[in-house]
Amino acid sequence: MESTVSINKELTIKNSIYNKKTIPAWFILTIFLAFGVFTSTFVLAQTSGNALSAEVQKAYERGYAAAEQGEWELAIKYFSKAQKVAPESPEILFNLAFACSNAGGRDLLAIAWYRAYLAVAPSAPNADQVRKGIVNLEVKVEANVRVLINLVRDTAAEIKDDDKDLIYQYITAVQVNSGDISGAMNAAENIPERHLGNGRYSLCKSEAYLNLATVQAKRGDISGALDSVKNITLPISSITLPRYDDDTFRVYREIAIEQAKTGDIAGARDTAAGITDNEARSDTYLKIADVQIKLVDMAGARKSLGLAKKAVDGVTDSDSKSWIYKDISIAQAKTGDISGSRDTAEEITDDYDKSQVYIVIAAEQAKTGDIEGAMDTAKSINIKKVKHDYCSDTYMSDAYREIAAVQAGAGDRESAGKSLALARKAAARIYSNRYKVRAYVRIARVQAETGDSEGARVTARIITDDYDKIQAYREIARLQVQKDDIPGARKTVELAVKLAAKEINDYRSHDSFREMAALQARTDDIPDARKSLVLAKKVTAKIIEADNKSNSYMKIAEVQAAAGDVKGGRKTLALARNAAAEINEDDEKSWAYLKIAVAQAGIGDTVGARKNLELSKKAADGVTDDDQRSRCYMEIAAVQARTGDMAASRRNLALVKKIAEDNSGNFFRSLVYTEIAAVQAKTGDVVRANNTADHISVFACSILAYMKIVEVQVQAGDITGAMDTLDWVVHDDDESDVYIKISKLRVKTADFAGTTVNLSEVKRWTHLALAYQTYPSLSNLQKFLMSLKGNNFREVAFTLTSEGIECMVDALEELQNNEIKWSELRAQ
Repeated sequence: MESTVSINKELTIKNSIYNKKTIPAWFILTIFLAFGVFTSTFVLAQTSGNALSAEVQKAYERGYAAAEQGEWELAIKYFSKAQKVAPESPEILFNLAFACSNAGGRDLLAIAWYRAYLAVAPSAPNADQVRKGIVNLEVKVEANVRVLINLVRDTAAEIKDDDKDLIYQYITAVQVNSGDISGAMNAAENIPERHLGNGRYSLCKSEAYLNLATVQAKRGDISGALDSVKNITLPISSITLPRYDDDTFRVYREIAIEQAKTGDIAGARDTAAGITDNEARSDTYLKIADVQIKLVDMAGARKSLGLAKKAVDGVTDSDSKSWIYKDISIAQAKTGDISGSRDTAEEITDDYDKSQVYIVIAAEQAKTGDIEGAMDTAKSINIKKVKHDYCSDTYMSDAYREIAAVQAGAGDRESAGKSLALARKAAARIYSNRYKVRAYVRIARVQAETGDSEGARVTARIITDDYDKIQAYREIARLQVQKDDIPGARKTVELAVKLAAKEINDYRSHDSFREMAALQARTDDIPDARKSLVLAKKVTAKIIEADNKSNSYMKIAEVQAAAGDVKGGRKTLALARNAAAEINEDDEKSWAYLKIAVAQAGIGDTVGARKNLELSKKAADGVTDDDQRSRCYMEIAAVQARTGDMAASRRNLALVKKIAEDNSGNFFRSLVYTEIAAVQAKTGDVVRANNTADHISVFACSILAYMKIVEVQVQAGDITGAMDTLDWVVHDDDESDVYIKISKLRVKTADFAGTTVNLSEVKRWTHLALAYQTYPSLSNLQKFLMSLKGNNFREVAFTLTSEGIECMVDALEELQNNEIKWSELRAQ
């Protein structure tokens, strides 16, 4: 297994190297199986000086010479050197892949390079043969995984202490992930039931089977999952598994839900029936019913809910029982089983839960046309506590409102009006003013949504508190604007503004005037919008808190600008700046100036924005917390760049860097550098951004920084720059998504110049191949095993598992998933 050309090696080499002058420009690949070992003929492409540069041609020739002598590692070295200079050359990619496939234990690299070759030359004459060869290589990797697992198992057998349990647990998990279920079952058999005391177990056989069953269920192997469950001899609650959150029968639920999704309802119910805990069994039946409801199998869902109700009868905790009855009753109503739902609701001991169920029942009755029944259900709501936020009338009003919404949706506006009248009467009896107002607003919203603007305004007028009434008018006007009822919206806003004018001494009215002005602007009532903003400024001037006053002026200015009064907006922002100067806390003052500067930049006042940014920076200088000061400087730098003041932006970023360098925490420094790189990229300074990312010592932060830079470049349409930045990224799970974004952008911009999708794809495969170069080869792992002494069995087992098996399994899955992604993209 050391090499794929170990059989008749000399003959294979002799027959696989052809004279360059006699072969076509494209490769002819012959792939066959010999004694169960994958081999392929090595064919060197004819090249010319025009095709490859002198530097590449030299490395290419050396690679050929090394391959001719069977020196595959040298061949990889020289072909890799050529590939770095000519990364999209199909000849080089193919030969590099072939050399890896013959080097022994480099099959993952070979797969990645073959995929890169197919990305560049998808229609090559040998493309189908290459694809078949990739399948053979994937199978070979799986076979190598099994070889390593056997080595680990043999090694684990020599371990005398408790580490043996952990090794077999590890083997079981890896085999499950690799799809070797039978092997995982065998490994699990070697694990004892290890007792921790106090009735708890860990690293035990039952845990292994529990993990196995969960994975099998999620993969759709229901029968296998059920077989694994049968091997769990301990109560699952006794197994130390924090990740299960003490959910005793989660595995059974997983299995039952998967069975239901596949249509095997009978099997799902059988699985649920095997759960001994009444509450868990009831919940599982309920989950099955949820799946059936989504599949519109109402009759089947009712049957499952009947089983759920029967199971809950055995629950001893009264609160839990009441809660489950609530869920069952709601589900029954959704299936149309109103009678059953009402019967179940009677079992609910909590009046509030029961009332919520009655609201659902009433709505479902209304949907079926049983308005009389829905009304009766609403009337039957009864909560003993009357002087409480959640009283009977609170829920009754909601029930009538739901009925009205159904009637209005069916076009029966007259009946909907009568139902809403009942909702208003119930709302009038609500003890809590807060919930009374909420009920009126919800009723008015339904009226506005159904086009009854006048009715909505009448409902709003019932509200006694003027501020609450204004908010109700605002909600109505917003819905009217959404429905293009511009005349109605203007009338509603007019009422709100008049009412707010009466309450002009109320500090909250500045929000009302500003919000109404925004709605007036949306309805093109610019003159009135400006009048409202004048009133908003008048109220804002009375605000005592400096930060609130500054924030209010800033928001008013934004609305002024949106209403077309840019000059007025600039004057208001000057007031905001004056208010910000009165703020005592340096960090709050800095943020206030910064927000004002953003608003100024937004309306084109670059000079004013720069002045406020300087004030923001001056305030930030007084912030003592390093993290807070860094964030202030970074945000200031970003806005300065937007105003075109690149010099000031760079100076502030330099300050951020200094704070990071002075900070003793390496992780903190790396996080700060990551944010700096992102800001630099957003300002268009990609060179400095890449340089910053290059100096990040924490690997994860470095990758994140580069990916942020790439995202900025993609958003800006700088495809070439994004591809260049990706060259710095060693490996990251999100790279595929970025490549796909790049490819989609190319398609969107009609960039079909030969490398639309293929160039992005070959880059991704190249990065995967480079990442896998660091993985130990099969031969290296075998040598490592032989080099260790007999008393190092534990180290052998862990090394082979973590550095060998896991790497192979994860990498193979990654390669396959990556191909799926690109296949989907190519299909688009």
